[in-house]
Amino acid sequence: MESEMKIHRGRHMKDLRRQRGLSLNALASMVMVDPSTISRWETRREFIHIARFIQALYALGVTPEEFLGLENPYPAMEEVAA
Repeated sequence: MESEMKIHRGRHMKDLRRQRGLSLNALASMVMVDPSTISRWETRREFIHIARFIQALYALGVTPEEFLGLENPYPAMEEVAA
């Protein structure tokens, strides 16, 4: 699926931020980083630490699974046991 559609994750984060009407400063405040850090994430000039990435996604109102386009990342226990 990933090969079918390469997603620029930083661009996706920027689009979500704008859709929610959040400025760089507002999101940066929610994630407790400098606004320039958010900008570098969005332009792929800086690696996002996983904890900050998850914090940013929840601040944007999406789960990591939704952001990454995962339909059901956690199969039912019956499926795992089968």
